[in-house]
Amino acid sequence: MGEEVKQAKRAQLLEKGAELFYEHGYNATGVQEIVEAAGVPKGSFYTYFDSKESFAVAVLEDFARKNQAVLYTLALEDLPPLKRIVQLFTHAFQAIRKAGYERGCLAGNICQEMAGQSSALRKASELTMRSMEDRIRGWLEEAQRNGQLKGRDPGVLARFLTNSWEGCLLRLKSVRNDSVFDDFIRVVSDVILA
Repeated sequence: MGEEVKQAKRAQLLEKGAELFYEHGYNATGVQEIVEAAGVPKGSFYTYFDSKESFAVAVLEDFARKNQAVLYTLALEDLPPLKRIVQLFTHAFQAIRKAGYERGCLAGNICQEMAGQSSALRKASELTMRSMEDRIRGWLEEAQRNGQLKGRDPGVLARFLTNSWEGCLLRLKSVRNDSVFDDFIRVVSDVILA
């Protein structure tokens, strides 16, 4: 089997696994469901991953990589850094709304479900969320250097924004309308654009 075919199968497994984890959660998703959704034999799964846990870590790494690509694209846009942050959350919310407010954050979902049971998944979830936090901190530091952000610690503010976003995503699952995001983005704008 050629390397391209192997990588395509691995990517298909990761994509379908992420969809199933979003839809059903980690514990309610079995390896058999993943391989069926990906259209690959069960033996192929174990060619790429030692276990379902190592697979979920790879799913989170893939999720983080895709999110970083979006964050990088936003950084290239001709927007001041603080407006990039508002655009990031607005862009992410539009995808959440399109999915019926149910998906939340894959890393947050897996962390909520598995952090007490799997240190590997807890660490992978934290690294995924931290990658977004780090990019936001970088934008805040850029704004501070440009004189657009004064009197605030970019690290603390980036953690606050990331933590608030995760809470917003959790509440959106129960409320299932725009009100939670509207409140979130209004406060974010007041805090960083004021």
